[in-house]
Amino acid sequence: MFYALAIGSMLSYALQNTLLVHYARRIDGLSLSFYRGASFIITLSPLLLGSSTMEIFSVLTHWRILILSGLSGGIFLALNFESLRFIHVGLAQTTTRSLSTILLALSGWVFFHDPFSLSGLGLILLIVLGCLWLGMQRSHGAQGKAYLLPGILLALASALPLAITHAALAYISKQSDPLTSGYLWEVSIGLGSAALIVLRSLTTRRHIQRIPRRTFLLIAVCASPTLIGTGLYSLALHAGPLSIASAIGGGSLVVMSLLAWWWYGERLRAMQWMAIAFVLAGIVGLKFA
Repeated sequence: MFYALAIGSMLSYALQNTLLVHYARRIDGLSLSFYRGASFIITLSPLLLGSSTMEIFSVLTHWRILILSGLSGGIFLALNFESLRFIHVGLAQTTTRSLSTILLALSGWVFFHDPFSLSGLGLILLIVLGCLWLGMQRSHGAQGKAYLLPGILLALASALPLAITHAALAYISKQSDPLTSGYLWEVSIGLGSAALIVLRSLTTRRHIQRIPRRTFLLIAVCASPTLIGTGLYSLALHAGPLSIASAIGGGSLVVMSLLAWWWYGERLRAMQWMAIAFVLAGIVGLKFA
């Protein structure tokens, strides 16, 4: 069951992330992070169906972790969305996911005492290497001739806040109702993004980027697969190890690369297809490790 939850979550997040690429290349990263989070107040509300007042308050008792997670999540999304202005989808996701997968595997081992065998560790490394191989291949399309260095630095910088916010969700999900935890976790990221926008406005006079109401509604539609992604991911973290869930989540790069090839013209080469096979082999192997 854990494996199925992690796979379903990965597919839903991949769809959401790829749909949002269109807006990430037109709206500044922090503003998009806020609009995405604001839409979740409504679109993710089904996660609260059946939640009792006691379960909600149980999650809110971890308010310090939620604040840390919200700010970290806002920083991650802002940096990651900004990286898409400079490099193609595959490279951006590879850079972030490879480093964050390693950080989360270490976090699971140190903080949650997640057990994993040498074969499991080897398969996690196989997925990371496959993602690196896939992302470093040159792509053709709108972002083919990209400014690599700024994009890679932004993607690298987003890995640590991503690891922090996912580790926070893992902790809360194991202590409280996972679906309630997932909802309040996503809302906290929206609130964290709002706080960062206020801070940016006060320090740099760079305010939130205004968008038409129709654009906000389209962003909400594109981000709506997160309802399934966050729900399943929270349940997976409640049921199993953070390190394995994170490694399977790295497989979203494969789905995103395929969707970006279809939607954004970022065509894949033979070597990239081989890298995709590498990653898929690692994910399938985790099922039996």
